[in-house]
Amino acid sequence: MSNSEDLEALFPGQRHITIAGVAVALGPLKVRQFGAFSKAAEPFAGFVIAGDYLAAVVQHPAAVIAALEIATGQPAAVFEDMTSDQVMQVLAEVMEINLRFFAERLLPVRDQLRERMQAITKASIGQPPSPASSAGDTTLPPSES
Repeated sequence: MSNSEDLEALFPGQRHITIAGVAVALGPLKVRQFGAFSKAAEPFAGFVIAGDYLAAVVQHPAAVIAALEIATGQPAAVFEDMTSDQVMQVLAEVMEINLRFFAERLLPVRDQLRERMQAITKASIGQPPSPASSAGDTTLPPSES
């Protein structure tokens, strides 16, 4: 096993890369980073989803740099001095790590928690309400006083 494989085994979802001579551990975004990263990524997210990292970097360099600064903890100057292909590579790494984390870890946990809540609800009051129903659509039997 290589050092990066050893680290991946210890810290799933993390990758170690070198950015401008600085070793950086990339991992899934922390909750405190979500809002700022989402706001920074909004202008170029469509390009990333389409796989066009070049368009993201060329058309929205300030937004890409802001997002990378948030995700990596490195100052903007590090990315401003990189070539476009280097920035594209770092952006791709950040996005891949977070998309994998979302698909492989967050969605399954969300589904497990939903199933647990539905089981508890069903056990305590009967059939769980559908997610589309509203308070006005749900009729409960009158309580006996």
